Amino acid sequence: MHSSQVSSHRKIRAIIFDMDNTLFDFVAAKQHACQEVAKFLGRDDWEALFFCFLNSPHGFESHENIKDYFDLCGLLEECSTRQTLGAQSEGWIKLPGGCSTSREACSTPPSSKEANRKVRDNLLADKSLYCNEVFSRCCTIYEAEKVQVLSPYPGARETLAELKRRGFPLAVLTDAHNGNALARLRKTDLFQYFDHVISFDMTGAKKPAPDAFLLALKLLQTLPSETLLVGDSLRRDIAPAQALGMITAYAAYGDRNVRARDPPDCRPDYVLGSIEELVRLVK
Repeated sequence: MHSSQVSSHRKIRAIIFDMDNTLFDFVAAKQHACQEVAKFLGRDDWEALFFCFLNSPHGFESHENIKDYFDLCGLLEECSTRQTLGAQSEGWIKLPGGCSTSREACSTPPSSKEANRKVRDNLLADKSLYCNEVFSRCCTIYEAEKVQVLSPYPGARETLAELKRRGFPLAVLTDAHNGNALARLRKTDLFQYFDHVISFDMTGAKKPAPDAFLLALKLLQTLPSETLLVGDSLRRDIAPAQALGMITAYAAYGDRNVRARDPPDCRPDYVLGSIEELVRLVK
């Protein structure tokens, strides 16, 4: 743990944590979920799906990224091929994972201009029941798997329990929606330690915007100068917290922001090699 010269005399009265990759390895969980989706589809290119999430114009949580993966890997064309083959066969068409759809549902679409226009306007939704069903299953698998494998970093529960024992009010600040945030915190058995969970849907603004930080300070009823922010991103956590005058601890152990452009002048008050170092940091 390294500290700057300016932080040694500042009294910490409350602590705000980023959630993903600060309390648990969420990138690894997402990678696992992408692997399971690709396995369901009978593919071995899960990295392409993760790339869609990593470089998403829709957001790191959005299922639109799975649609982009379908398009990127030619799965829409594959749906069309299977639809055509299904129209020529009897009975039911088998889908990945044991799903099936009837021959009638995959029959050749009407030739009317109106029907063709609807197909063009809704490429994934109207391509066939096959695409709808497979996409839905992929989303379900992805959501279930990324939560199922989550576990807190070693020492996280013990650290939070000790901070609570010492009387520190604790809050979580995340860009995840509230339902997703609560699911992850409960799965990792960390929810019990926090007085407040500040999620994206509470402010409508994502980090590094100051909105969520300001709401957290308001709920904790503490000044920036007496509040510690713990986060794994220099750009999205540390820099905006410093701009508000907060004390900062960079969770270097969880930094998975390999594509981020870190602010060159961002120097956190503390650098943590593990979450357990917080116990020695706060007095």
